Amino acid sequence: MTTKTCAYSECNNTFQPKRAAHRFCCPEHRKAEARRVKARPAWRDGARTCWNCGRTFRPSVHNQIYCRAACRKAANRRSREAYQVLERDGFKCIYCGAAPSIDAAVVLHLDHVLPLSEGGQSTAANLVTACKKCNTAKATRRLGGPTEADILAEIAKRNAEAGLLPLTVIRLRRGVA
Repeated sequence: MTTKTCAYSECNNTFQPKRAAHRFCCPEHRKAEARRVKARPAWRDGARTCWNCGRTFRPSVHNQIYCRAACRKAANRRSREAYQVLERDGFKCIYCGAAPSIDAAVVLHLDHVLPLSEGGQSTAANLVTACKKCNTAKATRRLGGPTEADILAEIAKRNAEAGLLPLTVIRLRRGVA
């Protein structure tokens, strides 16, 4: 049989292993090395940021994205609120009238009438349903003039009909309030 040197960092004893996989001269050294190394999954070492509130937390499972149950429930409410805006606008682009029910290639977005970069907020009074083409064409610009005033008046009317409070903050995704 071959001899090996104990893998425990504080022991240099040589021993004859009973199996080729044995690395330690005694069970105490194996346990001591395991305590010293304290093998932890990589996801436990780093702190994460909650997708809802932005707090830093240590996850208890590898796929945890919310710091607590209240944040997870709030995220579910957020998706319902965004759905209510889409439903309020009849699942149609407010600018061109395109709808997925007419053309399956149409992708709907929520657009800020007054962009966030110019002080707009993510409230029911400032969000409209827009197709991807119109939303990307508008980008972070304001419509300006009577068009913007007409759209804001239409939103106010639709909010009243749908029972949406105009100042309800709708969190669209992490980092956007």
